[in-house]
Amino acid sequence: KAGQAVVEVCGRWRGEAEYDRLLPLERSHVLRLDERARSLLLQSGGGERGWLDLREEGSIARIVRESEEAPNLELVTYPDPSAHAPPPPESCFRLYLVAKHDIPPLAELIWERPAPGADRSHRRGRPAAAP
Repeated sequence: KAGQAVVEVCGRWRGEAEYDRLLPLERSHVLRLDERARSLLLQSGGGERGWLDLREEGSIARIVRESEEAPNLELVTYPDPSAHAPPPPESCFRLYLVAKHDIPPLAELIWERPAPGADRSHRRGRPAAAP
């Protein structure tokens, strides 16, 4: 269903220096947070980590295909970094792949990597749980 969380995006947080040491091929499965999400993570006690490495400690999200062609998932942050509330503790900061529209059974899951500075907040608050 549209707006429903399909999978939580998990992995190992890395800083700039760790990311710089990765080979180009290794970087294909490392996600850079936009500035608002990085700011939220920093405010919540997460330090200077702005990269999420999905390769070894990641969830099944690492095998979801990435393409600009007809993506049916979008990456969102929870909580919404633009909300006017105190930042949550680091343990509450989450990334989800959420259905952009109703996805038929057996359809391939595809997401598009957001452009730098793109808004990844979820408009409806916390993504809906999967059934």
